[in-house]
Amino acid sequence: MNLRTVGLKISTLFVFLGVSSFLSSSFASLPVDAYAKLPEVRMVSISPSGNLLAYRKTAEGKDTYIVVSLAENKLIAGLDVSSVNADTAYFLNEKNIVLVGTERRRVGGYIGEHNISTAYLFDIKSGKVRQLLVPGKVIAVQTGLGEVVGVSDDGKYVYMPAYVKDNDLDKTPKYSLLKINLTKDKAPKVHSRGRDSSIDYFIDGQGNILAREDYNNYTNKHEILIREGSQWRAILEYESPRRRVNAAGVTPDGKSLIVWQAQGEGERKSYFEMSLQTGKIGEKVFARDDADIERLLVDTNRIVYGIVYSGFYPSYRFYDQALQARVDKIIGDNPGYRVNIESWSPDWKHIVVKLEGPQSSGDYFVYSAGKSAPTHLASGRPQIPGDKIQFVTKFSFKARDGLTIPTLLTIPASANGKLNKLPAVMLPHGGPRAYDAIGFDWLAQFIASRGYLVIQPQFRGSLGFGISHEVAGEGEWGKKMQDDLTDAVNYLAGKGYIDKSRVCIVGASYGGYAALAGATITPDVYQCAASINGLSDIPKMLNEVKADYGKYHWALSYWQDLISNGKVSKNDLKLISPANLADKASIPVLLIHAEDDEVVNVDQSKEMHSALKRGDKNVSYVKIKDDGHYLNKAASRKVVLESLEVFLRDNL
Repeated sequence: MNLRTVGLKISTLFVFLGVSSFLSSSFASLPVDAYAKLPEVRMVSISPSGNLLAYRKTAEGKDTYIVVSLAENKLIAGLDVSSVNADTAYFLNEKNIVLVGTERRRVGGYIGEHNISTAYLFDIKSGKVRQLLVPGKVIAVQTGLGEVVGVSDDGKYVYMPAYVKDNDLDKTPKYSLLKINLTKDKAPKVHSRGRDSSIDYFIDGQGNILAREDYNNYTNKHEILIREGSQWRAILEYESPRRRVNAAGVTPDGKSLIVWQAQGEGERKSYFEMSLQTGKIGEKVFARDDADIERLLVDTNRIVYGIVYSGFYPSYRFYDQALQARVDKIIGDNPGYRVNIESWSPDWKHIVVKLEGPQSSGDYFVYSAGKSAPTHLASGRPQIPGDKIQFVTKFSFKARDGLTIPTLLTIPASANGKLNKLPAVMLPHGGPRAYDAIGFDWLAQFIASRGYLVIQPQFRGSLGFGISHEVAGEGEWGKKMQDDLTDAVNYLAGKGYIDKSRVCIVGASYGGYAALAGATITPDVYQCAASINGLSDIPKMLNEVKADYGKYHWALSYWQDLISNGKVSKNDLKLISPANLADKASIPVLLIHAEDDEVVNVDQSKEMHSALKRGDKNVSYVKIKDDGHYLNKAASRKVVLESLEVFLRDNL
């Protein structure tokens, strides 16, 4: 299969209707297991020389991190990562790989269970693994012990921040920078002692600290400081309930920080260069009015090479124009496909990309400078062949107040390209400051494979479509954000594409909230609603944020602004909380929740279930054991899909 020649440029429903011959002629559905499986290949990384490739392989009940030689085409190392639960990995050099894993457990001094991140050093030659930071007398027990903020140019040391105690009796550990020897298994040394308000460090390849960032949640004082001899000098300081300037990386010349700055509604996610000498903030960099910056492309020392713009398809912007031309060509060679840059060598000679699109559920290629064609590395989901992928297209419509709502549709192959009164599933994304992208969405693909048109509106408040679209969602939970979903149903029904009497709303996380709001605020629009790890009681959620972080923490004001524009009276919040509106539900409701959910407490679904039961409503509750918010286990996803399949069949 030549992925570079099968792409299509499709922008509207009307164009799509003319290319139905592209769709698979085989409508037989794949089994649930095919969609529930995690990708067999992920976390792909290439070594600095481009000679070694590493990736996580999940197959046949085994979870292994594998290192292969591309030149010799052979396996040279492997590591069982089942117990580590590694979710990030990268080469430090040709000898060592850092694996970052997470573990769900209790932390002394904190309520409940938390995700604990830990970094491990994997010696490729010996196969030995050691934990880089170990909590003990010096390093406090904490959630984040997996962050590497710098590596020395000679490859002998890494630098990691952690809360460090002065002694056994120290009750206020300082967030300090530690230096860890990679060649010898020695205790880490304190490279620079911070404050209890320190939150980040930026460092160069010689171990010099370029900047430290502090934020005090009690005084709201935010500082960015540089080292001058034995003293620290603030190049930026101000007071605010939330950080208005956020340090994110270092420019390639090492002279400036890349920061994103909040200057009012229209510029909250704009990036700037800030001088490391004067603190002066210059003009915007990488700015576009029609797209948001999703993430920076940075190395281990957080040198910023470029950025990724969000949207249905990612696009890229680099400092280096030759690199820009190379990446533009890769995208141009793959029209209709989502091109994700996964890894690169330090000189960018070798670039690993993942392609997802009309005939690929996720294929990895390496593009090497000087080579005329890429090398195919692996398929992420070999159990889902290209001809079984349900087609995804985009269009937009006008909401009732005139706002344009970009939308994705996943077309069931069984429709044979004819959108004529199809049963449909509304599938709002989580976040809500997130967005859906063209690519392989395991949930949307499964639902469409069962014959339903899947609708994914990028309702107001979604990221990826400009700052005004994002800001339009502030304070609109259960209100205009919900109206956007209703308007999508009415638009498609008005065109005759869907059967308005056969529409279900399904969502996870914030999408789960939207599904429950659909059941209680707009129950006349849908025939059923399914919430996966969803929120039902907003006052309770805000109280949990306050308990976890404290009433002075920026996280609390963030959620208050996002949900209700700062209006936090219990009466106002109850009016948009489905658990308080359960008496209005008149359609069947399915609740699914992972018992170890670390983002949305499982009590949110328990409360909703109890409220619906008290009102003698039609409700089912499915519990998922031993998994968290993001359903990182195939067994959990299988439970979700099997439950949904029966629920949709019974109610649509």
